[in-house]
Amino acid sequence: MAPVEFHSHSCEHCQRLIIEATDWTSNDAATPKTQDPRDMSWNKIVFGSFTLQDLNKAAAERCALAQWMLDGESISRRRMLGFHVTGNEEDMGEDFDQATYAMVIQAYDDDPSFRHASLVSAVQDRDDGVEIDDYILVADTNPAFKVGMGYTQDVLCIEYFGLMDPQSKVIPYRTLRGLQLFTHPCNPAARDLSTRPIENQPTTCIPEISAWLQNCRAHHTKCSDVTRSSGHTKTKPKRLIKIDFDGEHRCLRLQATDQLREPLPDFAALSYCWGGDQKVKLDTSTMEQFTTAIEFAALPATLQDAVKVCEQIGLYYLWIDALCILQDCDGEKATEIAKMPYIYGGAAFTIVASRSRSVWEGFLHDRVKSPEAVPAFLLPWRCDTADERMGSVTLIDLDIATEPIDERGWTLQERMLSSRIVEFGSRQTRWTCQEGISKTNLADGLADGWRKEAEKNRSRFDALSWNVLDRDPQSSWAVAVEQFTRRKLTQSTDRSLAISGVAERFSQKLTSYEYVAGLWTSLLHSGLIWCVVPRERLPRPTAYQGPSWSWLAVNSPVHFQHPEENELAPDHSSAEVVSVTTELVNVNAPFGAIQPGSGVLRVKGRLIMASYRRASSLHDPGTDVSRLTTDHVLKLPGSGGSGSRPRSYRASVADLYLDCEEDAIESSQSDMRIDVWALEIRGGRNGPMWLSNGLVLRQVQAHDGLPMVCQDGVHVFERIGEFEYETGVEECQGDDECDADWEARAEREFNWFTTVEPRVIEIL
Repeated sequence: MAPVEFHSHSCEHCQRLIIEATDWTSNDAATPKTQDPRDMSWNKIVFGSFTLQDLNKAAAERCALAQWMLDGESISRRRMLGFHVTGNEEDMGEDFDQATYAMVIQAYDDDPSFRHASLVSAVQDRDDGVEIDDYILVADTNPAFKVGMGYTQDVLCIEYFGLMDPQSKVIPYRTLRGLQLFTHPCNPAARDLSTRPIENQPTTCIPEISAWLQNCRAHHTKCSDVTRSSGHTKTKPKRLIKIDFDGEHRCLRLQATDQLREPLPDFAALSYCWGGDQKVKLDTSTMEQFTTAIEFAALPATLQDAVKVCEQIGLYYLWIDALCILQDCDGEKATEIAKMPYIYGGAAFTIVASRSRSVWEGFLHDRVKSPEAVPAFLLPWRCDTADERMGSVTLIDLDIATEPIDERGWTLQERMLSSRIVEFGSRQTRWTCQEGISKTNLADGLADGWRKEAEKNRSRFDALSWNVLDRDPQSSWAVAVEQFTRRKLTQSTDRSLAISGVAERFSQKLTSYEYVAGLWTSLLHSGLIWCVVPRERLPRPTAYQGPSWSWLAVNSPVHFQHPEENELAPDHSSAEVVSVTTELVNVNAPFGAIQPGSGVLRVKGRLIMASYRRASSLHDPGTDVSRLTTDHVLKLPGSGGSGSRPRSYRASVADLYLDCEEDAIESSQSDMRIDVWALEIRGGRNGPMWLSNGLVLRQVQAHDGLPMVCQDGVHVFERIGEFEYETGVEECQGDDECDADWEARAEREFNWFTTVEPRVIEIL
């Protein structure tokens, strides 16, 4: 092993910055720091009596860490509530609590207008006359630094350094950036901290990978179960790459699997970022050549590295999509993509090239090319031991960005479908298998260094153990779709295919459910309630991707209401699914794309006319604008047919989440109203509140410009958004209001649909 050797700065000033892993606030180690919301230090590292004055002195005497803090971008929170400067506790209010405080702080930290070019400029740019030289240096960590009461001191990084008012205990100034943290295994601090140095050369752990694989096969029943459930033995990839290597010469060629004995020999699968069209790929023009020989030197670096890994582990077959699937044959592509559950689940393991943004980058090169260029600092760490031994930790200014592979759509199902994964990342090589995931529901595996658990980010998703499907298939599918739609696809029309393998695997558990255009028939009531938040809303796709009622029809990230969020019971469903019809593009891909226009949903439900407008133009008396979470609102007409609106209502505005940008109203057109229809999917009383949500629809126009009507008289609509309504606090059941009176009032005032007779409509 050859860990990265950073050139760590340490000086007399750094040695004063002791990180106390013991509870220095109390002689009783079982007593935690105070959790008083007025005290921002309770979950921070407090560097004793090291003040701003000390920090300035250290920087003047060439302390690199002090200079790093003072010269980097910073945030000033000094205007955040009066008590931040004055320490006036009366300004907090009686209802002030820690959670509220955290929300206010986060709002300031996220606002670019409170940022400064440096911490020096932040503290100089003030006119309050407050003396701040005695402000104390603190550090916010991830996870929060709590001591005593059995809390762990295993922090992963310093999120920021801050200057704390010693009187009010607030932190008006902080650095924008933080530092990563690790210690060496032989250091006393290793007792408290699990993060280790980065192993610079990924290939050094390949012998360990062989041992991990052997152990998994011998002892992990859950991993074997996933492999067995990945598909029928006759379901196999059409081709594999045969690897022959005699120590000097490397020979590669395509091998048709129908010419191999059953069962198939062990093979590895590769998951990687294409990074654009592939220059080296299988098509009708290269088929004959590749069957004879594939020139290793002509392969992109990532494919070469995958071959090298197989050679060193002792596998002689490898599956790579670009070389094993005819790229100019849509029929074969759809058929082979439908085999993904077997290919990735049946592979001995999947090589995940996480760190490579394109196929030309490779993943076996050194992780840190110039360690001397990375700012690094060494600080003392007082251990949580009886003798309070002194260790040390290394802080490095390393950007922990999302791995490129976690940003791509296709790679989600490749990870989810794999029984075993060897992931070559930017900071570690990690082994993950279903056994580890099922125990912790985390990517808890084995690694060659760095973090004990995989680095988390918004797009990474490998924590779904397949046994969870038995307990909660609805929520599991929603989570998978949410994660998938956050990722990018080069071809947006691949949206259905790129998750089809996951859908196929779900179908093995959901045996009584039918998969239709990204949703499951028996879960349609909840499946239809997806939404797009305004900041993520994109234009409508130019090519057909799916029916408007399915999330396949948009390119934006989508969000579902999970059971813990949607408190209405299933019997509150007010719409009835009459029928769903779809026609597959390829019958060999039952979980893939459907023919344009074939996704037809017939629903019997209560439908009312409504209109929508920009939320900023809302001036209706009694409406609580603060509860609006989107940029548009849905409103019932103030007058009109008595059958289209409740008999009496006080609250007639719902949050509206439009699906596509084309339907959004510009802020400059704040007076514009657009007529639509609202279809209630679920609604009813939940304790002291009334909840309702459903689809916002627009009538489809026929060629003659009139509303489209089916031969049986059913009107045709398309979805443009989703609405959500719940009563505000002032509208809920009163303390002096009995259940019967509340239910009667709720039906009268809040149920938009109470007087509306259900009707059958068709949604395309």
